[in-house]
Amino acid sequence: MRISRLIIATAIATATSVMLASPAMAFSLANLNPAHQNSTAAGFPSKDCNSPFPTLANSDGWHFVLPASQGDSFATMTLNFSGGLVVGPITSFDENNPTTGPGWSGYFDNAGMVEKHAYVSTSPAGLTLLNGTAQITPDGKVGSTFNLSHTCPGTPTTATPSPSGATPTPSGGAETGGGGSFGFSLMGVGALTMAGGMGVVLFLRRRRDESA
Repeated sequence: MRISRLIIATAIATATSVMLASPAMAFSLANLNPAHQNSTAAGFPSKDCNSPFPTLANSDGWHFVLPASQGDSFATMTLNFSGGLVVGPITSFDENNPTTGPGWSGYFDNAGMVEKHAYVSTSPAGLTLLNGTAQITPDGKVGSTFNLSHTCPGTPTTATPSPSGATPTPSGGAETGGGGSFGFSLMGVGALTMAGGMGVVLFLRRRRDESA
């Protein structure tokens, strides 16, 4: 009786250990399809903004798919974007409660009871998707890849140039300045003319006095 109980207890403990250990060993690593690396949302050829991307201001939407030939389901996903933005690891399977971080939001969605789709939003719009990895099922599959299916480009914001502190001189001011200079020049010529006339008068008067 004791031996039977010992055998049963050992079997239960072994089964429990396997169950607890299996989740940590149940995933394979998949990489983003090299053909889809270094993509921008605006430059990617397939676009569709009707997908349920997470709501995020000034953002691009990204839809990823795990092909059936590459694996059964997503478990986690991490993506790297330009500007140093790291998205993930995404772990949520709830559209209404996505995994979020500074400048990103994402979740997995099911298709036929398995999570083969991932919807991600990144902000600001205009970033480049550099690369990405995902944990997938089943365990032991080597060399799997997942695809960027389509995008929803946002509108990148552009900085408004700040006005400079210098105030340009109106063109009329330069013309006015020129007119003033011209007026002073005329006054100078008039003064010289008057001085010359007086000199002539004084010269003639002296000649007349000498003749007398």
